[in-house]
Amino acid sequence: MNILLIVESPTKQKTFEKYVAKLPDTYTIASSKGHVRDLAISGKQGFGVDIDHCFQPTYTIIKGKEKLVDTLTKQAKKMDKVILATDPDREGESIAWHLADAMQLDPKKTERIEFYEITKSKILEAIAQPRAINMDMVQSQEARRILDRIVGFMLSKILNKKVYSPAGGRVQSVALRFVIEREIEVLAFVPQAYYTLKTSLTLPQGPLNVEATQYQGQTLKMADDKSDPKGYKKIIPIDSEAKANDLLNKLPTEVTLTDVSMQKKKRESKAAFRTSTLQQDASSYLKFSPKKTQKIAQELYEGVSIQGEQVGLITYMRTDSDRLSAGFTSDAQAFIAKQFGEAYVASAPKSKTVVLQSQDAHEAIRPTSVLRTPESIASYLSLDQLKLYRLIFNRALASLMTPQQYEITTYTFTGGDFTFKASGSVVTFPGFRRAYGMSEETDDPELPQLFQGQVYPLHQDGFEAHQTSGPGRFSEAKLIQELEYQGIGRPSTYAATIDRLKQHHYVSVKGHTLYPNPEAHAAIAYLVQYFSDFINATYTSDMELKLDEVKDGEKTRCELLSAFYTHFKEQYDAAGDLPNDHPAMQFYGKCPKPGCQGVIVPRRSKFGVFLGCSEYPTCHYNVNHVPFPWPEKEGEDQDEETTEDGVKVFKPKEKPVVEEVGRLCPKCGKPLLKRIAKKTKRPFIGCSGFPKCDYLENLTPFPKKDAA
Repeated sequence: MNILLIVESPTKQKTFEKYVAKLPDTYTIASSKGHVRDLAISGKQGFGVDIDHCFQPTYTIIKGKEKLVDTLTKQAKKMDKVILATDPDREGESIAWHLADAMQLDPKKTERIEFYEITKSKILEAIAQPRAINMDMVQSQEARRILDRIVGFMLSKILNKKVYSPAGGRVQSVALRFVIEREIEVLAFVPQAYYTLKTSLTLPQGPLNVEATQYQGQTLKMADDKSDPKGYKKIIPIDSEAKANDLLNKLPTEVTLTDVSMQKKKRESKAAFRTSTLQQDASSYLKFSPKKTQKIAQELYEGVSIQGEQVGLITYMRTDSDRLSAGFTSDAQAFIAKQFGEAYVASAPKSKTVVLQSQDAHEAIRPTSVLRTPESIASYLSLDQLKLYRLIFNRALASLMTPQQYEITTYTFTGGDFTFKASGSVVTFPGFRRAYGMSEETDDPELPQLFQGQVYPLHQDGFEAHQTSGPGRFSEAKLIQELEYQGIGRPSTYAATIDRLKQHHYVSVKGHTLYPNPEAHAAIAYLVQYFSDFINATYTSDMELKLDEVKDGEKTRCELLSAFYTHFKEQYDAAGDLPNDHPAMQFYGKCPKPGCQGVIVPRRSKFGVFLGCSEYPTCHYNVNHVPFPWPEKEGEDQDEETTEDGVKVFKPKEKPVVEEVGRLCPKCGKPLLKRIAKKTKRPFIGCSGFPKCDYLENLTPFPKKDAA
């Protein structure tokens, strides 16, 4: 039997070709290279959706994919059967359906298979257990895409018109609201000064730092103000330099060790990675952006060549579950026992999923084989691949290992009206930290052995001034954590959402911290004022539940979209303006032109983005430079790319190569430049005086046509 098996990427194509080579049937493996169709930009408001007829979508082949779809269609007609082997999630199910529909495949001759790791055994197992396309999953993904198209187009249009911000979206605007609200908290926080006494004991082993914890029964340690639910306010006993000096003068010259307490504790390992926790740890410890993490994880999932065989190294990397299969658990426990000893093997795997609305559809992210240690395959991986693979491998092992055990010792000293303390810990059993310790807190210093009742001299070092620290701005990792905690988006959308905020110049990344730009303040101020019912965490989280109801067959796509659009259109039609005197409209300042009441805002021209007056064309004031890479409207001067997550992104087109060649134009005397022709992409040399001077030299002659 001749079978056409279609996967999503060329890398998977190579892997599958090796796995099915010796099967009795003849397989032809092809790749769709991601999505092949998307909503058209036509119809009412360019949605590509017929709102009046139950939101019926109109699809078009993605630009550049026409030839691919035609080739696949011709191949399918020659085959006895077609197998669609796209990713095991809603996006993958949608791609499978679009392929079947665009290629007009016969349902009786078309099969859908799913797999969560690209290994020979799992692929052959999937081929042996085909199923039909799950249309409820397709409808759910279709509803999400239509929602995002309507909200994105309508919000982008009104934001651009009213507050000159580039774009809005169902999920990205909520994520941006988190960033703005945190920024407001950061700017509003007023730090308070406080002081701590610096004291130490003089011991034969060296100085031992001790902390003054009480004076005349009053606690000297800074504590949270319980009236502040977010914990930013502090109760500070030593809040002035005068108080610190007064207490310093009252310190005793010696203290007595009055109590020695020892407490045994355990530190549990964390569960194996899911998408969000992998992105967070990769950001914190490898300094990878979420986008980079997903890209490398995709490479590890799709497979690398090891000794001539293409091998998938990790399980599916888009998951909100930390569950491990029984087979892997058994193999990993045997590996741990052999590598570290029986005492390191946990009785049961950790599973601490606290994700709101977690679907638990897939396993955690783990290695496909515990025998492929990072060291054994290091020579087959790039440096970044090895770093991420080691992180995933060690975290999966650690989740199946026993807790770290340690003992905390606390010394209590008294002298005069003061109480002092010193604490330290000793690890008595390393447990899981033999495999994975980078994300855990460091150990406290080990204390010297002291004896109760002994008197020790106290050295007065003075005092230290401090300031209370308020809320921190979001990092990419922390924003992903917040999105997951609030139940917003899905594993496949986290990295894409943050990437979109950066593309639209809503946030700038400095170090690993997200700083909102002026356009972001204006956009969120407007959306909160006029679209508060939609741009909030509760609504967006509830929408995820409704989309899941469509996936589970409990609600139709039409019902969900109709209820949404009716309410959204009401708010859209009622939306007004944000006045120029609103603080969010004045981040770039007021127009300096005398008599003008406008404010400086980002504006777009055919030459790019610039800062100009909001009262144009009445006022023509502008700053004649492009201050930042603000993207153009969707489709304008941009290359369109649809990722495997189904997210459509627009990348600025590469600017033509222009360089001086060191000669002058023989026609007019101006410098000659080397350029690349827009249409033919061929290099040529032309005059810098073009269009006044049309001198040019063709560097590569056009191929001659064959004579008739």
